[in-house]
Parts: sequence; C-alpha cells; structure tokens
Amino acid sequence: MAGLATALATSRGGHEVVLLERDAGAPAGGDAAQVFESWQRTGVAQFQQPHNFVGLGRRLLRDRAPDVSCDLLAAGAVEVEQFRFLAGATRQLGDENLATIGCRRPVFEAVLRRAVEAEPSVDVRAGCRVTGLALAGGRSPQVEGAVLAGGEVVAADLVVDASGRSSRTAAWLTAAGLGPVAERTSSCGLIYYSRHFQLRDGVPDPPYASVLAGPRGDLGYLAYAVFVGDNRTFCLCIMPPPWDREFRSLRHPDAFMRAASHLPGVAAWTDGDVALPITPVLPMGQVTNAVRRYMTIAGSVAPGLQPIGDALCHTNPTFAFGASLSLHHAFKAGRPSRGRGRSRQSGSAVRRGGRRGSRAPLPGGHRRGPGPGSSLAG
Repeated sequence: MAGLATALATSRGGHEVVLLERDAGAPAGGDAAQVFESWQRTGVAQFQQPHNFVGLGRRLLRDRAPDVSCDLLAAGAVEVEQFRFLAGATRQLGDENLATIGCRRPVFEAVLRRAVEAEPSVDVRAGCRVTGLALAGGRSPQVEGAVLAGGEVVAADLVVDASGRSSRTAAWLTAAGLGPVAERTSSCGLIYYSRHFQLRDGVPDPPYASVLAGPRGDLGYLAYAVFVGDNRTFCLCIMPPPWDREFRSLRHPDAFMRAASHLPGVAAWTDGDVALPITPVLPMGQVTNAVRRYMTIAGSVAPGLQPIGDALCHTNPTFAFGASLSLHHAFKAGRPSRGRGRSRQSGSAVRRGGRRGSRAPLPGGHRRGPGPGSSLAG
C-alpha cells in the first residue's frame, strides 16, 4: 500500500516512477467480493487482516487524491463519522475531519492500484523480486538503484523502500559495510485471530458502539475489536496474549464463535440471524513494534534510500496507525518538485524536475537502464 500511494503522489508531484511489486495485481474486472476472495498477496502477511484508515489517512486522500476517495466510496467503502459521538455539542471547525474509512485492505488497495496504473508516468512491474541495492563507490557510498532477482540493475535517483515489515534493506546495507541501521523492537504481547462477516440482506447496520463504529474492549486477559469494512462487511479480531496456549483453540471456527458470543457487545453483530462468516479464522502472530533509524550524527547511513511505512516503523496494529502513517509518508515523499535537479525521497528512486525528464522508482519498482532513473523496492 505504501508503495502504491508513493507512486501516485510522486507521479502527480512531477516525477516519473517505476513501481516494483513482488505480487500480482488485483483480478481485473472483479467486484469487491471477488477482489477480497481471490486476490492473494503472499508478501503481505496482514493483507486479509482487518485495517482501519483513521482520520489522517482519510483527510490525505480527500485533500490530495479526491478521485481515489470517491472511487473508494463507489466501491462500497464507508465513512465512520466520529463526530456523531459529540452528541449535542456544538459543531466546531475541524470536526469534519473526525471520520475514518471502513474498508477491507484488498478492496482499498485494488482501488488505489487502479489509480496508479492510470498514471501515464508510472510503470508498474508486477512479479519483481528485489534482492539488493546498487551502490556507488567512493568515499561516500550512496544508493543508486535496486538489483532484481535476475541480476538486472534498476538505476534511480531515489530508491523508496516500501517493502513492509519484512524489509531487507538494513541487512543489505550491513552486508555492504554501511550502517549499522539502529533498530528498536518490542513485542505487542498479542496474537490476532480474525474472521470476516457479511451482514444479512434486510438486516439494518448495528448501532455504533465506539468511535470506530464496532464494539471493542480489553478484558485484561484478551482484547477484541470489530472493524467495519466495505459493502456491509466487518471483521472481528480477538487478541489474546501469545503465552497463554489455551487461547490457541481460537483458530478453530467453533471455539472462535463461542468466544465471540461472550464478548461484550459483539453478539449483536455476529449472531447468525444478523451476519454470516465469509472467511475461516485468520491467525497472525509475531506482532511487534519496531522503528529503524537510517540517520546517525554523521548523516544518512545510505543516501539515496528512503524507507517508508512499515519498512521504517510499525506499531501495535490495535491502534490502527499503520495504514494512515503509510499514506502520510507517501504524500510527504511525493511533494511537488521545486526546481530541477536530483532529490532523494523516501522509499523510491526519483528524479525531481520535469515530468518527462526522468524516471523515479518507488518502493516496489525499478527503472531499467541506460540513463538515470528512479526505482521502488517492493
């Protein structure tokens, strides 16, 4: 997602972009249900896990990519208007920003990808695996491109790493004698057990139970949350601690549904007369907080490289910060050009200047030589 958003923002900021994607794109012509059911992204472990696009992300799309915002709503996404919880309080300037986007990630990403593919200055290359960084020699080495699995080097003015939590750039830099990249990590102390549901036809939407619409809570021994999705779908996520092995039975549908029936506020959503499950239980472990620092007192560890999104920092997903932070990083990276010349941005190789004068690869993309270009390692 971060790579797609960076490609969109950077191309609209006056650059040419090559986007390198590990996985295949969304199925052509499918509706939201078909996209969710059939699109598999093995490189993104959390692809079918619940997501929440909080106010920052919604505002960025509304203001910087209004066409994408409109297309999301047309695809069935909903806006959860948090200012409803202000009850009878007088509305104030800025309250209109208190809203989130409810949408399953595959559907959100399919809409975003279609917008990127429609950009004439973006070259999307699917099925590309980046295996290293191309470095210029000298007293001050810098990143000048990305290396693909077949040995091809994609030259770029800026390489944006949007390859997510499993980013390998820190290891590649260390192997090349650069760095080290400082990293701080901590466990979130939870495991995800998620299941998506579809509200039955004719059943009204359940009433909002929290500022993010669905019921949520922390019982001390486990947490839970209902994430509202597109097209009258939602996802219940139950999050026990990883050290309590008895909770691992939640991976079984019967155990999951029994637990759901006892969670405060949840039965009104998951009752069989209200909604039907549309996925098996989706477990996800190894949920961590992490931040990587590519700057030292002496300057950047790797000039010409900018990690963004989860490749730079990822936080406890129950806070729902990750998707919106990725969009924030992307639109920062895609600021409009000021003058000509080279400029290094996060996550992709980009040349600033005229739209036709250079190519910029973003996290997930690369430019085949000859000549300068930009690439995204995805």
